[in-house]
Amino acid sequence: MRYRSEIDGLRAWAVLPVIFFHAGISGFSGGYVGVDVFFVISGYLITSILLSDLEQNRFSIIGFYERRARRILPSLFFMLALSAVMAIWLMQPADMIDFSEALISVPLFVSNFLFYGKDGYFDAAMESSPVFHTWSLAVEEQYYLLVPLLLMALWKFARHHLFIAFFSLSLISLVLAELVVAIDPMLAFFYLPFRFWELGMGSLIAVAERNGFLNVRNGLANVLAALGLILVGYSVIAFDSLTPTPSVMTLIPVLGTALIISFSGSAQNSYKTVVAKVLSFKVFVGVGLISYSAYLLHQPLLAFVRIYRFDNMNNGVVAKVVVVTLLLAFLSWKFIEKPFRDKAIFTAKSIFTASLASSLIFILIGILGIQSDGFKAFYESRLSKEERLFFKNANELIENRRLGLDGAKTFSCSDDAVKAGECQKLPVKPVIVFGDSHAGNLASALSQSKVMNNIVRIGSGTHCHPYHISDGSTISTCNFQEILSDMQKNGGQYSGFVFNQLGAYFLRDEKGNQLNHIDVDYVLQGGELFLDKERIHRNLDYLNEISESMTTIWLASWLEPRYPMHLPRKMVSYGLDNIKFHPTLIEGFKAIDKEAQNYIKKNNLNVKYVTLFDYEKNQNWMDIFEGDCVTFNDKDHLSSCGQVFAAEIFAKKISKSLAEMEK
Repeated sequence: MRYRSEIDGLRAWAVLPVIFFHAGISGFSGGYVGVDVFFVISGYLITSILLSDLEQNRFSIIGFYERRARRILPSLFFMLALSAVMAIWLMQPADMIDFSEALISVPLFVSNFLFYGKDGYFDAAMESSPVFHTWSLAVEEQYYLLVPLLLMALWKFARHHLFIAFFSLSLISLVLAELVVAIDPMLAFFYLPFRFWELGMGSLIAVAERNGFLNVRNGLANVLAALGLILVGYSVIAFDSLTPTPSVMTLIPVLGTALIISFSGSAQNSYKTVVAKVLSFKVFVGVGLISYSAYLLHQPLLAFVRIYRFDNMNNGVVAKVVVVTLLLAFLSWKFIEKPFRDKAIFTAKSIFTASLASSLIFILIGILGIQSDGFKAFYESRLSKEERLFFKNANELIENRRLGLDGAKTFSCSDDAVKAGECQKLPVKPVIVFGDSHAGNLASALSQSKVMNNIVRIGSGTHCHPYHISDGSTISTCNFQEILSDMQKNGGQYSGFVFNQLGAYFLRDEKGNQLNHIDVDYVLQGGELFLDKERIHRNLDYLNEISESMTTIWLASWLEPRYPMHLPRKMVSYGLDNIKFHPTLIEGFKAIDKEAQNYIKKNNLNVKYVTLFDYEKNQNWMDIFEGDCVTFNDKDHLSSCGQVFAAEIFAKKISKSLAEMEK
């Protein structure tokens, strides 16, 4: 292939928005589309090379994967080694377990499957995940497991139908993406079948170029290339976390990239458009050359600085991280990427041997990290006496994650039993508990109560909030409609339906960010909180439908400390005497209670809202410290001892309310 400097320049326009987006720099809310740009570029380049090899009868599967190994693995392993050292030193045991799982999945190029089961791409938790960004590399490499074999078959049996074949497969993938993104956005985001069309677009360009479809006049080429750059730039600025991705909307940056590759320059023609000349500026080409290393290194550097600084990232710190990323990327390109591509220095055998050995080493470190509970002993050995007070919470998160996000235990009647209609066989009618991970906390607490412990927990426990039904971000495992139907059909088998969820989702800061993305530092610095009334109303409307067939209660969200209770060093920095529920948070949660009660009264809903705050005595139901118990194990979830303390309080309030509603 003729070298095209504008494509290296385009890589710079792809990687910088991604870095700026992950760094939280304003104006780049759609910076993540840089990954979509990379997909198209990668599909184009690799397919062009494969077609050239096939035309010259020199195609080799082993040779293809040797080139991929030389290109991808050395810098990837450097990033993993750097990340592993920093992770062992800085990360909490619970987070270290997640990182250890990633160390196993990344060399196998299946990290997209792993991260699909974690928090979503746009969730705050992912900001401190060092190798989360490798999902895109996994998708890309999975594509390259298929494409060489597909091209070989098509070249042999349908050589003249390459364009139709790739167009058809890409169209099917786009249609599937559009359908699935509305049902399970993260499945569509992370899995190859719904991303195939983006890489396929690059392959289509390569085929079209080979067939001479892209030869146009210079004037038209200038217009089309400029339009492409505008589309990509628009996506970077206008897209945000609410833009369905991948979907028909993603066609904007994908088509933009396709126009730039197709018409800014040409493999058959010597002309260069204005866009090609701009993208060929030395600064853009230079960043493009180091773009792969920059992409690999930016996320771990940002993540570990966030961990080290407890998420205290000001503009100055972010700028320094970006600069260090580019400097390290240059060193990685010069001393790792370039030498390993040189066959005179590293033979094919040495590349494959080193790759296999390195992969095994990282996988073994990952296994060791899991088996040692995230190198718990090493972490604990470095804590002060005060820090150990909170280490119990950090350690508890390890067990909770093994059991699920909320650590809910096994109850007398399971989800499957509910669906099978088996719960009516129990001697006492059970109480249904439904909601997110806080509902899991509630169910675990109730199972320890002497007043009521015949509990049925239903739902996945992950973001199961009824207001998601209307905003299109429903998690498929929440089964809202199925639960509603089952309650309407079998409501007489249960004593009541109790809903509970994280209260932080109803409160926002001045910029509209949800409180669950904000820690206590925001209110400590005088920040105000604003109520999201619409979400409260939507929840109540759904619960009112449940109430038509059975007694329904919304147990109010408990007041959240928003302190990172699972970070011993961070907690000690506040000073133990200062760790209390902040007045702004108290008023915010009171506002939730008031709005829910007013909406029920105004609309005559048959739902009872049960508050936890004691308004007569003007005091919360429990404190952050109860004796020697730290009642929360992170910013909002109850710890094990907190659940024990809360068990009878929950049970008495629920049983009393159920009895009152039965009268």
